[in-house]
Amino acid sequence: MKSTYHEKFDSIARYLKEVSQLYELHLQKNVNLGLQVTKTIKEIKQFFENENAPSKIAKCASLISEIDILDRGYYPHSFLKIEHPKREMQSLHFYKIIQEINALITHEYEQIQDQINQAEKLIETIILSALQNRIFDLNQLSASPSDETLEELWKKLAEYEALFLIQRKAMCLVYKNDCLISLAKILSLIH
Repeated sequence: MKSTYHEKFDSIARYLKEVSQLYELHLQKNVNLGLQVTKTIKEIKQFFENENAPSKIAKCASLISEIDILDRGYYPHSFLKIEHPKREMQSLHFYKIIQEINALITHEYEQIQDQINQAEKLIETIILSALQNRIFDLNQLSASPSDETLEELWKKLAEYEALFLIQRKAMCLVYKNDCLISLAKILSLIH
């Protein structure tokens, strides 16, 4: 089963925290920085493999290769032997690599957040239209409806042609389970 956009969002948020920790390790001049950067990039690469995102997988593989070349004592882009103090040069390149992985993860975070937000706006419209047309009553729902109740409500809303189209548009942005999560969130806000 595919993970929901909400789960992806949570994973990406966790990776952003890990990247922040990498910046901290860089500032501390931690000797294990290379190992931690490699470990984090491999985890992120695995995430993108699960998401079937080939360009992002390739970017992660490229960064891992750069680290390998650095560990061998060469500049990753020119393949010239590092003559200056190796540790200082590695530290500078690790910083660049951390920035690149941060940009990749931040972009993914913003994309997922945007999709969830767009879907939530559509679901808000559906709920307000349903309330206005008296398709359901808030008093019939508890403050935190069960999954079955949400599923029934989602099906009931699909019976109305105008709402069905908006519902389909939301499901083009995110998965059905994301829609149900957002539906629960919005109902709890207006209840």
